[in-house]
Amino acid sequence: MTRGGEAAPPTRLALCAAALWLFAFALFTRLPALGDLNYFDDDLLYFTIGQKMHLGAIPYVDVWDRKPPGLFALYYLFAGISHSVLSFQLGGWLSVSATALAIWAIARKSAGAMGAIVAATLYLALLPAFGGRGGQAPIFYNLPVALAAMLVLRCRVALGARAMPGQVMAAMLLLGIALTLKQTVLPEALFWGGYALWQMARGGAGAALLARRALMFAAAGAAPMLACAAIYAAIGHFDAFWHAMVTANLAKAYNPGHDLLRRAWSLFLLQSPAWAMAALGLLFPAPGGDRGLRLASLGWFIASLAGVFVIPNLHYQYVLSMLGPLSLMTAPWAERRLVGPVSAGAYIAAVLVGTSAFDFGRAARSNAMVRAMVAGIERRDPHPRLFVFDGPVYLYALTGAQPQSPLFFPQHLYFLPERNTSWLDTEAVVRQWLARRPSVIVIRHPDPGETRFQYDRVTLALAEAYAKTCRWHFVQTLQNMILTQPFDVYGGCGTNYANYARPSRASSLTSAGGSAVSAAPAARSAGASSASR
Repeated sequence: MTRGGEAAPPTRLALCAAALWLFAFALFTRLPALGDLNYFDDDLLYFTIGQKMHLGAIPYVDVWDRKPPGLFALYYLFAGISHSVLSFQLGGWLSVSATALAIWAIARKSAGAMGAIVAATLYLALLPAFGGRGGQAPIFYNLPVALAAMLVLRCRVALGARAMPGQVMAAMLLLGIALTLKQTVLPEALFWGGYALWQMARGGAGAALLARRALMFAAAGAAPMLACAAIYAAIGHFDAFWHAMVTANLAKAYNPGHDLLRRAWSLFLLQSPAWAMAALGLLFPAPGGDRGLRLASLGWFIASLAGVFVIPNLHYQYVLSMLGPLSLMTAPWAERRLVGPVSAGAYIAAVLVGTSAFDFGRAARSNAMVRAMVAGIERRDPHPRLFVFDGPVYLYALTGAQPQSPLFFPQHLYFLPERNTSWLDTEAVVRQWLARRPSVIVIRHPDPGETRFQYDRVTLALAEAYAKTCRWHFVQTLQNMILTQPFDVYGGCGTNYANYARPSRASSLTSAGGSAVSAAPAARSAGASSASR
């Protein structure tokens, strides 16, 4: 370690050993979700869009979501490799492993061998606690951000001499690529661009030179998104691109539950040991550690925190972006003899237990439930005209059913804050879809006493009214990354059943093994048609 920012590079043996450990440990932490067909609906939406892009669909036009185009391009590549969810899940494994390796390389300068490997390991251990076993956007954009940080920090001495290393421009380009995966990377991109300019200013660079360099950094960072915008303009769909990137994000209602502080506190508690170790690393640095790098890590962490709060919904997966700099800041503490590695190791062990890292049968159980649902649908309707109003979006791909609107992600249809945020009218989409007479409709089974205050009551009423023209087939419990939920499946739609009665939750939930209930519940058999299911 040195104070000048130019630490000696790791030996080939040290690099190989670190890579072997981090790639193996990352795979271990992700095994419980590997192959899971229902781990996270967001990931499966991106994968479904990637598959449809191979059939000619254009994001924002033929299939809609507000994520940037780089994420869909990435999932287009995954879908080109295989239609198995393993394609993007293994891609996520490679990405987080490489990100951890970049954190290790940076941490060697602020701590030492022990602190670096512990910090990188902590990053991998924390990801599953916040929905990071699949293919959420931060799983992929954390890599170019970490690589950009590594390149800028490597060039501190050259920047202080007012030079312009190509690695710095490469870092700005990497940050621009990260922006095409999620717009909330912007605070981190601004931080690293500003940090590079600050290093030049400390070296005596004048205002004119700094202005020229700032324009170069901005151009490199904006180039990937500008290229995407130019492509959409060339094919005549810039308006759809602009709406998804800007208008839809401004139109969405944020913090609908008015519980932002409560959720922020609960997320902080989950990470609080890491925050404590990061603070101790700042207060009690490792001997010979790089003070400038520790301060840069703190700045990066604050910037990532700003990226989390720039969208004030604060879902747990949003904090995935801040785990890299947070873990990096723990390296100096983890380097301290005995107390550092022991405390960090105990926290990592606790996180592994808390995230069910040793539950290797989890994905198989989840898939059994999903396949039971698909089989139950196809047994009654081999070629269903499916409408998933509130349920797993990946049912479309698994059943071969074609969505009847670009707005087919269930959350965009039933979640009140999403109402009319796309370029389509949400109520009109649901009405038009139902007018096409879907033969099967899926709606989540309500919990007892549930108020559904965040539901769009108009679209929910439309879906439930249509369901009353159907036969209730079965209820199937599905398991996602954090909980199990029951879903009602209705079929044979189009006939009005005057004596319709939905079964009670107690009489119809599936067994723990996930098989669909087949016995006619009393609530239905008392007066309803005994339709075949």
